[in-house]
Amino acid sequence: MKLRRYQKKDSKRIASWIQSETQLYQWSADRLEMFPLEEDTLDSYYQEYACETYIPLSLVDEEDVCAAHLFVRKVEEDIWRFGFVIVDPNRQKQGLGKELLKQAIAYIQEKENPKKITLGVFTNNPNAYFLYKKMGFVDLEEISYDMKIGKWPCLEMEKVL
Repeated sequence: MKLRRYQKKDSKRIASWIQSETQLYQWSADRLEMFPLEEDTLDSYYQEYACETYIPLSLVDEEDVCAAHLFVRKVEEDIWRFGFVIVDPNRQKQGLGKELLKQAIAYIQEKENPKKITLGVFTNNPNAYFLYKKMGFVDLEEISYDMKIGKWPCLEMEKVL
């Protein structure tokens, strides 16, 4: 598995992984509110925001098929943030989430010298939470998001490098 920059062809595949409105919000918070997620929606979103400090990345297999995905975003001089973290549901429990995070951290460290990485995870997504804890992220604070489908608590987490 290798990490590469997101490509337009990844959008359709990633959109197919979102099987419910709840999953859409767990993954994208209130950024992409249209369910079902259209195949080009993610690509359009990234075209609007992608730059050298907002970088979508995909973990791909030997055939260059996207197996997991996230974006990295520079928040401050030495702080980066992960978002839109997702693994192909047919390939979960194979260590891909861990590999995605490991390679994304290495990617940022090659690019810059970050002191920490942050992310948010909704409390109704315990599998993601436990993965982040296993990868060394610690809880900072709980905040709430008001979304179309209700108010959700979200844990802000960080990993000091």
